[in-house]
Amino acid sequence: MGVYYLFCESHFREEYVLKTEVFAVEGMTCGHCEAAVEQEVGNVSGVERSSADSGRGSVEVAYDDGRVTTEDIRSAVEEAGYALAG
Repeated sequence: MGVYYLFCESHFREEYVLKTEVFAVEGMTCGHCEAAVEQEVGNVSGVERSSADSGRGSVEVAYDDGRVTTEDIRSAVEEAGYALAG
C-alpha cells in the first residue's frame, strides 16, 4: 500500500491510497487468458496495474480503494469471460 498524489498544473489535486490485492480467478489456462483478464481489469478507472497468472489462477491488482470496489474487479473479470473464486 502506498500514498500517491495527483497533480495538475503544479497544484495539489488529490491524495489516494493504492491498495494491492490478489484475487483468485477460475478458468484461466494460458497467456491469452491472462492478457484478457489484465486488459479488462486494467480498463477499470482507478486501477493502476493488474498482473494475471494462469499457473496460480490469480490476478494481482493495484488500485485506488476509494474509487474501485471488489465488485468492480469482479465485473471486469467476468467481462473477460472468467470468474473470481468464492
